[in-house]
Amino acid sequence: RRVYQAPLLKVEECQKIIDMANKAAARNAQSAQTELDSIRNDSSSSSNDRAAKLEQIITWPSGWKKDRHVSYPTTDLNVVLDFERTDLDFLSNLLHARLAPLLSKIYGISPDSIRAN
Repeated sequence: RRVYQAPLLKVEECQKIIDMANKAAARNAQSAQTELDSIRNDSSSSSNDRAAKLEQIITWPSGWKKDRHVSYPTTDLNVVLDFERTDLDFLSNLLHARLAPLLSKIYGISPDSIRAN
């Protein structure tokens, strides 16, 4: 077993990814609040269950998912579903440009066979 350490992202790129995550969380919180406001007057049990899930999204840290992994609780975002398409393209291009050559060098895999999507 080996551990490899290599610079992958610049400070500015890390900040851009943090900003992407914060924007995605803000969109999730706004969407959850809007949906919660629209179902508050509905007294059905399914609406109550949905309202509880929406309230969990709105609770601090607002907009972050807190129930995606039952066995291993996390507070995270689903990058594929929560990030905007332009953000996904940025991440994919960045990882392909930086990670693929590194993995190719370490494991002898063709960079063309490595994808980040």
